[in-house]
Amino acid sequence: MTSWPNLMSQNSYWYQDYFYKRYHINFQGGSTQEPILASMACNRLHNGLHYFRGIFRNKDGTHKSIVPALGSEHEKWLYKDFDFQAVLRRLSGACNYCGTGNAKDWKDIRFQPIRSSELPEGLLFLETKDLRVASHFKFGVLLCKKNQHLEEDMFCNESGDEDYNRFLSLLGDKVSLCGFTKFSGGLDAKGNTTGTESVFTNHRGYDIMFHVATLLPHNPHERQQLHKKRHLGNDIVMIVYQEEGSEPYIPSCVRSNFIQVVIVVRKVEKVEGKGETYYRVNVVRQADTPPFGPPLTYPPVFKHSPDFRNWLLSKAVNAELAAYRSKLFIQQHRPTNKTYLSEVCQKYIPPGIATPVQVVRSNKSSGERTSKVAHKATKTAAFIKQKYGEYSSLFEPPNA
Repeated sequence: MTSWPNLMSQNSYWYQDYFYKRYHINFQGGSTQEPILASMACNRLHNGLHYFRGIFRNKDGTHKSIVPALGSEHEKWLYKDFDFQAVLRRLSGACNYCGTGNAKDWKDIRFQPIRSSELPEGLLFLETKDLRVASHFKFGVLLCKKNQHLEEDMFCNESGDEDYNRFLSLLGDKVSLCGFTKFSGGLDAKGNTTGTESVFTNHRGYDIMFHVATLLPHNPHERQQLHKKRHLGNDIVMIVYQEEGSEPYIPSCVRSNFIQVVIVVRKVEKVEGKGETYYRVNVVRQADTPPFGPPLTYPPVFKHSPDFRNWLLSKAVNAELAAYRSKLFIQQHRPTNKTYLSEVCQKYIPPGIATPVQVVRSNKSSGERTSKVAHKATKTAAFIKQKYGEYSSLFEPPNA
């Protein structure tokens, strides 16, 4: 049974937001050649229940998970006789289930708690190097007219019909590139060398710039339109808009080593007597890109509406976050991850520093600390609801 995780829930700096300068325990496991650094904390979420939150860092990247505290675990977890190994096994086992992907089975690894007042600074630094956390995105948009099958024909399109322009307006606002100060997605905001206009939007706090093929400069003397493909071919996610009556789109028609996910949106016939526009959507991903939400409805037909816009943009953002967890990206970034991880271990974890227990505590008094934690929990709950809306229950297991 396939799960469709909302990866946007993990697209944040967990250590900074939920661990740093709070009660938590850091651990070391693995070997000197392939170390694993883990962090564990117990949080009380907005639903009043307690959860253990875990972060596991190895050469393949950062893996995050969250599991409910069983019984009175949330009261006992700071005591020396607490079985933190059991909780770590549950957290590591939940990594794949929660959509982080590629986490090894660490059930047999013995994690040792670490006592180091400087390690949190190293882990904070390590988190800033996490390539899986993104604050902005760039997606390609390619127009496929009726009876077009070759990428050359699609990239040669200079404009679309009224329905196509209406679809672009659903994605975002058309903006002038010259002098544009927000995220430009690699487009020229000074000299208009990549066109004068593009489509931009902000979705759930993420800036999104679209590389719209019909808005990029067109060279009438060049069949392949390499200038356009240079942008769309280097995007991880591409949205293909098909005119009504088009034949099924073949994802392999656009040759690219970088595109991991293609979202095909085809306009379908309007409902008789209502004059409403509907789209049939198909999503294709590379074999090693893990599944991602939100799931397609059945049948996969959406009405032109704000709800469809929310679904489509969430799907595109999740698609890129899922691609970061594919074997291709992991292999590309493994040497960099391994280097940063080794540097943190050598600098902040001297030999023989592991001890029976290590709790990172706040310097504040007990009463003041309790008040601060309660205030922070309320603030965190409000932040989650404001930023993620319908995803405010994002810490629940994904729907199958």
